[in-house]
Amino acid sequence: MAEVVLNRVTKTYPGAKEAAVNEVDLTIDDGEFVVLVGPSGCGKSTTLRMIAGLEEITAGSLSIGGRVVNDVPPRDRDIAMVFQSYALYPHMTVAENMAFGLKLRKMPKVEIAKRVDAAAEMLGLTEYLARKPKALSGGQRQRVAMGRAIVRQPSVFLFDEPLSNLDAKLRVQMRVQIAALHRSLRTTMVYVTHDQVEAMTLADRIAVMSMGYLQQYGAPMEVYRQPKNRFVAGFIGSPAMNFVPGRLVPHRDGLAFEGHGCNLVLPAAHAAACADASGAEVTLGLRPQQVHAAADGEPVVATGEITHTEHMGSETFAHTRVDADTILVVRLPGDLLASVGDTLRVGVEPHRVHVFDASGVNLTRAIQGESNA
Repeated sequence: MAEVVLNRVTKTYPGAKEAAVNEVDLTIDDGEFVVLVGPSGCGKSTTLRMIAGLEEITAGSLSIGGRVVNDVPPRDRDIAMVFQSYALYPHMTVAENMAFGLKLRKMPKVEIAKRVDAAAEMLGLTEYLARKPKALSGGQRQRVAMGRAIVRQPSVFLFDEPLSNLDAKLRVQMRVQIAALHRSLRTTMVYVTHDQVEAMTLADRIAVMSMGYLQQYGAPMEVYRQPKNRFVAGFIGSPAMNFVPGRLVPHRDGLAFEGHGCNLVLPAAHAAACADASGAEVTLGLRPQQVHAAADGEPVVATGEITHTEHMGSETFAHTRVDADTILVVRLPGDLLASVGDTLRVGVEPHRVHVFDASGVNLTRAIQGESNA
């Protein structure tokens, strides 16, 4: 078993007024791929380093495979870590780099060779085993670093932003490689990144962090469709969710949102979920993929001028000013002609909108799973 359990794990540095990590509760199942994601300074890398044993835990408990390891040194935790920096020995060959840790453990040479050959084949490095790091590309060096971890056959793999030094094309290639690696090994993996695209494409479950707190923990599409609060809603998804401040007001059909250049009658389920907030200040959340050019006869929730366009080929994102303080990013078909200065009538998919109260809590979260099915 390689289940990893964090129970109210906290990290406070000496002299700091605020904890770097605040009472984080996480259960990572055996064989699961979990991604810790959030902006710089959110506590994700500190959490990973506590799992690795590279940071002391101030409070709470951490167990790996059912054993509490708070005071267990890193070498005895049965983990392997891949860092942002490749940290390869420049004077050693690829094979020597991958084998170095096993040699330190006095493993028999035959077993070392067997493990290195197997890892190299898995990672497509067989033809590079005799080369030194300077003769490799960035992606190849990162694969060597991964191979060095694989040969140890640990219970848990830890990845600390391993792709951040690679260019965009290589990051995509390495994401595919890491996903394939997990499918092959079925070993527990904990992965840290600030890139929500990496999180969405790699994870079985995502742990979204901010300011040292765990904001939400769930499957990628659950977090995307049912964000717990405004922070999660704004961080997960590309382009980012549109937010429009306004107020909920009574309407003959239930409740309506009146905001900065945007007005919308809420569907019945939304109105019921927001009943206690009638008359209150709220924020309407609209994903760009659920905002479009209104068709003839369709309710228009906003009208504005296009200030910028992002042509992506199959789709275009039109930044549309609907109010002095509000710009909506609207998804348009790629073949729909839209230019800066054009007037755009905006429609939405009303069952997919989100309503956040003044504290940022998503009042409509409970109904979004069904609405987005």
